[in-house]
Amino acid sequence: LSQRYINSPTWSGLLERLIEDNPEIEMPLEFYIQEHDGDYAEIASDLVDAYRTYSWKNRSNKEQFPAFLYSSPSKSIHMKYKIASILQELMEEFDIDSHELQDELNLLKKLNPQAIITTNYDNLLETLFPKYETIIGKQVIHKKKSTNIGHILKIHGSVDDCNSIVIEQQDYKNFSEKQIYLIAKLFTYFMEHPIIFIGYSLNDENI
Repeated sequence: LSQRYINSPTWSGLLERLIEDNPEIEMPLEFYIQEHDGDYAEIASDLVDAYRTYSWKNRSNKEQFPAFLYSSPSKSIHMKYKIASILQELMEEFDIDSHELQDELNLLKKLNPQAIITTNYDNLLETLFPKYETIIGKQVIHKKKSTNIGHILKIHGSVDDCNSIVIEQQDYKNFSEKQIYLIAKLFTYFMEHPIIFIGYSLNDENI
């Protein structure tokens, strides 16, 4: 959905944008694809230090690198903030009334699903379904109301909490360790409601 309606990059496209926007990174995406046999999570892990270094070198630029980045205990927060910024810029350009696929978008807005489960980080779904409450990351597991009607469950994080974004190897390791609890939670939906998968392959490990 995000690729279709806000021109969101694919995973490889996002990594390529991260590389292009950071002068600390000298090699192109293809170098990292060879280095890690095409494992995008491992490639993202390789970019973490470069973004941390770039951010610290330019910490006087408060507009590009806000102060909270330097008090966070997370090494990856700098790169994740950049990812959030990229997607927020795309959403700022999004306008249903002038969109070339306006008719489609208005039909989507009329849908009334029990819940929406997404691995996207952007806020397109919040814009299309403004009455739905968003639950982010591990809160999907912890909050009892996450199985109620009218929620957007962002299981891989959100631009609204950039530290929640699941993108690099350690994130996926942490996600996998908690996945059994997430699956148990989601079975509440799967047992009682029909499911529509959009934008996923049946080969995807999450499916």
